[in-house]
Amino acid sequence: IDAELKSLFGEISNPKKQERKPAEKPSAPTPPAPDAHETALARIRDVELTPEAIIKYLCPDATFEEAVLFLQVCKHRNLNPFIPGEVFLIKYSKTQPAATVVGKYAFTKKADAHPDFRGYQAGIIVLNIEGNIEEREGTFYLPRGKNAKEGDVFETLLGGWARVKRVNREDIISKVALQECIRYKQDGQPTRAWQEQPATQISKTAVVRALRDAFPAELGGIYADGEVVEVN
Repeated sequence: IDAELKSLFGEISNPKKQERKPAEKPSAPTPPAPDAHETALARIRDVELTPEAIIKYLCPDATFEEAVLFLQVCKHRNLNPFIPGEVFLIKYSKTQPAATVVGKYAFTKKADAHPDFRGYQAGIIVLNIEGNIEEREGTFYLPRGKNAKEGDVFETLLGGWARVKRVNREDIISKVALQECIRYKQDGQPTRAWQEQPATQISKTAVVRALRDAFPAELGGIYADGEVVEVN
């Protein structure tokens, strides 16, 4: 029988059990390459704040004297130009002096750190659709559209207001007129921020002025971006 099977099917061999190879340990994932932007920011954070560093990283058109003045303001006011939105050295034209501009964030941050600060309220002043002057909290209003036609309903932005609360003092109230605060370029047109966000800008200006009046020792003599005249 074995010979017959062999003639029919050929040599039959018993399959050998395959030896199992030990499971390979998963390799550790390759760490992602460091982001170039984050690497640059890390280098800047480690930079010592010197006039040379200010000119190199913040305002290449500034003179050495302007950089020194900016550095002194930062030191005396405890401001860090490498924190986004805190303080800037701006020079719109090489023929104009540089300006130290402090962001609204820095104003509110310093006020918030003061033990007597109890918050603030702010908003805009509008001529509403009933023809009444209204002090409104926030910055929402109905502006006249560029393609406005007869019969469209709109409101007129007139100014901004802010109220700052301090312990053991009367509230500091600031009300500012739009026409006195708009900043213009050399060609006579409002700056981009005032063109695109006039309500936000006028409310921010009122807040900054109220905070400066409420905390003169901490905020006196420094100005926000909306208060600086853009030359070019």
